[in-house]
Amino acid sequence: MGHLSFGMWNCVSRGPAGIVCTTGNGIQALSCMVDEVGTSHALGVGPRDLPQKVGGAGTLSALKFLATDDKTRVIVVAALAPSTSIAEKVFEEIRSTKKPTVVCFLGTTGKSARGVYFTETLEDAAAYAVSLAKGTKPKPTPPSLTQGLQQVAEREYSKFGYEQRYIRGLYSGDMLCAEAQVILRKLVGVVRSYTPLRPRLRLPHPRSGRGHACVDLGAPEPSGGVHPAVDLKPRCERLVKESRDWEIAVILLNVILGNGAH
Repeated sequence: MGHLSFGMWNCVSRGPAGIVCTTGNGIQALSCMVDEVGTSHALGVGPRDLPQKVGGAGTLSALKFLATDDKTRVIVVAALAPSTSIAEKVFEEIRSTKKPTVVCFLGTTGKSARGVYFTETLEDAAAYAVSLAKGTKPKPTPPSLTQGLQQVAEREYSKFGYEQRYIRGLYSGDMLCAEAQVILRKLVGVVRSYTPLRPRLRLPHPRSGRGHACVDLGAPEPSGGVHPAVDLKPRCERLVKESRDWEIAVILLNVILGNGAH
């Protein structure tokens, strides 16, 4: 806020996009992707803000602030999907800001109307915000695969052994882990996680895996309270473990860069 940062952060351009997000990894991703137009404020409200006990107090306060901030022309709100009642409170506050707002509640969809635009991924949320800041019509970012990457994929696929078919995601940060699930479920179907998009897809333990799965190694249980952006050891150990599983075809992982990261 006010171009002062704490914890892990990236050096980004100043501009008209105000970001409200429940997680640090989501804020970092969004602020980097909207850097074409720049960020006015990036406000982290914490992962406990949107459950019923807190009721979105931090998100509502952040929206009130951005509504009165002259430097903010476009707002992005990103979080894991809240309950319907909390979401309605947030939408009501968004409408009162009278500023175009992009909402990304990962794992849910919505119909855009009256200056509120819904997206399924952080990438699309950033693309919408950039378009709105430029005064152009927002639209999703279509997935693309260059010819070179297609050739790499085909070459690697040809090396797979019998029954080597599953994807395992090892993520630093719950929001990026959730976004991966949103994307992958459209491509491969069922994707399990210790922090799943649907309760029935929950893994019994953060160190377990089954079929296609994405695990947030920044969660308290697998990390032991030390985030993998600071301590790489837990994820490196998990990487070695998954690489020895003969059913795993692809391992996905993200790397958080910036001031304060490992």
